[in-house]
Amino acid sequence: MTVACCAAVDPLLRRLPDLVETACERWADEHAAREPGQRRVLARALGKAALATLQNARDAGDAGSAAAGQDRPSPTACGFHHHAVAERMAVLLDAPPRATRVPATVLLTTSALTAAMIGSAVHAGTDYLALFH
Repeated sequence: MTVACCAAVDPLLRRLPDLVETACERWADEHAAREPGQRRVLARALGKAALATLQNARDAGDAGSAAAGQDRPSPTACGFHHHAVAERMAVLLDAPPRATRVPATVLLTTSALTAAMIGSAVHAGTDYLALFH
C-alpha cells in the first residue's frame, strides 16, 4: 500500500508497485524453495495453480460475459493474471541463486557515514534550538 501511495503521488513511479509485487513474489518463491529438491515441486505447483486459476477465470468470464455482455477476464485471487508465471517457473527450474556477501568494509563505511550524519543532524538541531534561548 505504501508503494501504491508513492506511485500515486509521483507519476515517475507508476511502474513501482508492479515491480515490488513481482519482487515479493520471487522472494516468496525462493523462500518456499529453500529446501533441497523443492524447486521442481514448487515450479510444478505454481504451474498447476496458474492453469487452474486461468481455467476458473475463463469459466467465470464466459458466465459473466454472457450476463453482462463483456469479454474480459476477471482478476484472480492469487494474482496469476499479471505476474509472469512462466518466468517464475523457469527461474525455479534453474539452479538456486548463490548467496552474495557484502564485504565488511562496505558495512563499516556505511555504518560510520550513518553515525556521522546522525551526529551532524543532532548537532545542527541543538544549534538551532540554542538560537531560541
